Amino acid sequence: MAAKGTRVGKTISRRATVAGVALAIACAAVSSPAHAEASSSAVAEALYEEARGLMKQGKLDQACPKFKQSYDLDPGGGTLLNLAECYEKQGKLASAWSAFKEAQVSAQRDGRSERVSYAKKHIEALEPKLSKITIEVPADANTPGLSVTLDGAELGSAGWNVGVPVDPGPHEVSASATDRRPFNKQIEIAGSGAATTVTIPKLQATAVAAATPRVIDADVEKKPVSSEAGATGNGGRTVGYVLLGAGVVGVGVGSYFGLHAFAQWGTRKDGCVNGCTVEAKKAGDSAASAALISDIGFGVGLIAAGVGTYLILSSKPASETSTASVSHDAHRTLSLLPVANANGGGLWLNGTY
Repeated sequence: MAAKGTRVGKTISRRATVAGVALAIACAAVSSPAHAEASSSAVAEALYEEARGLMKQGKLDQACPKFKQSYDLDPGGGTLLNLAECYEKQGKLASAWSAFKEAQVSAQRDGRSERVSYAKKHIEALEPKLSKITIEVPADANTPGLSVTLDGAELGSAGWNVGVPVDPGPHEVSASATDRRPFNKQIEIAGSGAATTVTIPKLQATAVAAATPRVIDADVEKKPVSSEAGATGNGGRTVGYVLLGAGVVGVGVGSYFGLHAFAQWGTRKDGCVNGCTVEAKKAGDSAASAALISDIGFGVGLIAAGVGTYLILSSKPASETSTASVSHDAHRTLSLLPVANANGGGLWLNGTY
């Protein structure tokens, strides 16, 4: 019995230990957020007291950020009023005005009438001194998807054409839209009470958007067609002169080999009076080859010269092309025809202007 009782006692003891651990964990879980909140409040209080001391010493550049950090950790109406007052003494009137407005709303919610009166008094004193930037967006500049920012903060369409309070110093106005070149402008606000207006221009299309083909209704937009269409422009004249030169060279080559062929035929004829010799046969073969080259040279030369002449005559100089029209070219004709007769053949160039 004693042994059994001992085992029961050990079991109860073990269960009590497990329950105690579970209870400790539960208590830690409940107390952890409260501990973190208390820690944040303590840091916020320390920052607040340090900021108060710095502001009394006139070290506003150090005091204002500490007031702000304290308020972020533990939002309180008193801290916000001190932050607003610090901004005011620092010369950041727009920031001070905004903080006093927020403090007024907070005091009204908390039923702190003395704080409401204090904030209202400062707001009324600050408003005439505020510097403002007005961002105008004309109708033609209101591109679909237009985004306008002031110092990087999005300014909705409700804020367009409205004076926005700003602190003295540099500011940046930007505008952007899809497939449009962005607009940026730097502004320097000096002192208090300045009123500046920035007009957003119509944003220009980017290179990609500008390259998009434009569909033109043929019945709406008709333009006269220049007579330089195809190869009849100034480039056509250049090609014409090149072909004409090549034709002259071809005729020259044909003439040279033609004369050579006649000479070789004469040699062959003389060598075949009493039976053709080996030299006569070679002269005959040379005459035949020269004659073939001559025919090709003449043919190619005449065709090139004819086409070149056509291009030159059918193309107007660059100074005249701007006033030429299709109706004028309709009355101009030029034809190149092969001809043959008992004495040989050639090309016939015929045209009307």
